[in-house]
Formats: sequence, C-alpha cells, structure tokens
Amino acid sequence: MYRRVIPGQNRLEIPFGVELRTDNRWVQYAAIMPWEQIDRLYSAGYEEQRGQVAKPSRLAFGALFIQWRLGITDRETVDQIRENPSMQFFCGYESYTTVQPFDPSLMVHFRKRITSEMMKEITEAAFVTEARKVIESEDDDSDGGTSGSGSDGGADDSSSNTNKGTMLIDATCHPADIKYPTDTGCSTTQGNSRSGS
Repeated sequence: MYRRVIPGQNRLEIPFGVELRTDNRWVQYAAIMPWEQIDRLYSAGYEEQRGQVAKPSRLAFGALFIQWRLGITDRETVDQIRENPSMQFFCGYESYTTVQPFDPSLMVHFRKRITSEMMKEITEAAFVTEARKVIESEDDDSDGGTSGSGSDGGADDSSSNTNKGTMLIDATCHPADIKYPTDTGCSTTQGNSRSGS
C-alpha cells in the first residue's frame, strides 16, 4: 500500500538554530528534482488498500540517488542519510533525526521500484531542464537588451570566445613496453649460454 505525499518541503528543522546553506549540493539537487513525476512513477505498482505502508517516493529515490552519486554500499547509504542533515533534507525529512531511516535491505526493494533506467531518465530530465534555465539566463544577461543589434556571430565576434569554465586534463603517461626480470618471457640469461667445452 502506498500513501501519496505532496513533495513540497522547503526546509529542515535542525536543533541549535542551524540552517542548511542554499549552496549545499543536496539542497540544490532537491530544488531541481521532479518530485511529482518521481512519485507518480514510484506509486504506479502499489495496490490501494493492501499490505504495509511503503516508504515515501522521495526517500526511496533520494537514497538511490545518494548511493549512485557517492558510489557507496546500501549500509553506508543508510548511515550517511542518518548522519547528514542535508541528505535528510534531500530525502524529504522535515526535521533532523539520528534514527536510522530504514533497514539497508530495503534498498533492494527501492531498486525494484525505481530501476536504473528510470533513475537515468529522471536525472537527465532534471539536469537538462536546469541546464536550459542556466543557458537561458546567461543568454539574457549577455544580450543586455541588445538582442536585435544584428550580430551575426561571425569570426570577429569576440564575446563568443570567452572562457566559460575550467577544464581539467590528466596528462599522466607511462611506457607500456618495460620488462622486468620477473616477467614471463623475459630471460636475463639470453646471450650467456655456454658455448662448447
């Protein structure tokens, strides 16, 4: 049985007056995820009035997304959610708790409900939509009200060649043909063979 929850949570109550920062990555991820679409996909297979009440879709998807993003085990995912307030916010909690959110074995059931294909589709949709918003806002900022100025984007348009980020390149090289005396096929006694007596 599944009870739909309206995914409109805006903040997480944390003791001692601490508040989550808006530049926290989990807060930013929570803002761009299509929670209503996730809830529809997640609740599709549940019967109305039978069985134990399932965990909310935001918690299930949130746990899977955290595991995928950090590359950690089921048990470590549960521990991370229990210890981290920003991850609890991402998973839909309204107040911080140190109680274990669910048994790690439930991750198996979450993966059955939200397959890897669904995860990929949802995250791509969320990030593509967000990327479009960023690009549109950058275009609006760069136009500065001169969108009809007749710029044809030719080679002498210097604004199109500006740096828009940082590129990290790993230039690690190593020779592949080094043979060590312990390698098979490498004989240190070639040429030292005894010639007749």
